Amino acid sequence: YACLHTLQHYNIVWAVAFSKLNRSVVASCDAAGLCKIWNISNGECLKTLEHDEESTVYTIAWSPSNETQLASGADDNKVRIWNTDTSECRELVGHESTVYSIAYSQDGITLVSASADHTCRLWNVANGTELRIFRGATAGVFSIVFSPNDGTVFASVGNDSTIRIWHTCTGSCIREIIGTSIAEDTRLDSVVLAYSPDGTVLACGMSNSNNEL
Repeated sequence: YACLHTLQHYNIVWAVAFSKLNRSVVASCDAAGLCKIWNISNGECLKTLEHDEESTVYTIAWSPSNETQLASGADDNKVRIWNTDTSECRELVGHESTVYSIAYSQDGITLVSASADHTCRLWNVANGTELRIFRGATAGVFSIVFSPNDGTVFASVGNDSTIRIWHTCTGSCIREIIGTSIAEDTRLDSVVLAYSPDGTVLACGMSNSNNEL
């Protein structure tokens, strides 16, 4: 591999995400409250989306059904749905602490967010309505991911050392998983989840330098 371009921010970059519908576009977000949209073919910054001053933007996700729609989550407790052409945004208000992770459903109609307030929340993307609150975590939730083979199921993990599988239609927790490494260290402060493409394996990365499948 070779470095094609250096895409410049002036603060910590917390997340990057390729557009699902435009292979030449990638977004990034930083600790200065900025999301930037880049053309990866020439490194040009196409757009800068500005959050409230001094906000840290921790997470971004592209809509799978709308090429110009980008969602972001920040430490002002808000989820934002951006139109990347016009820079207009809709604010989704409900969380009581930092939003660390967001994920679109496969059809792009709904969005799930995870927060330090111990909850995940399901939103209607079109009108910003909060559809459901998922409670059960006893600490901040840091990562969420939809199952690739079931658009009604997503997984979450956070500082309570437990992976939870949720059903969006009922709000129920289908399963709780505590892996070997998770159980050994209940002070994990940085975790991330990823499904295999066929949805049969769930990987969890942890701050104790371990990965578990």
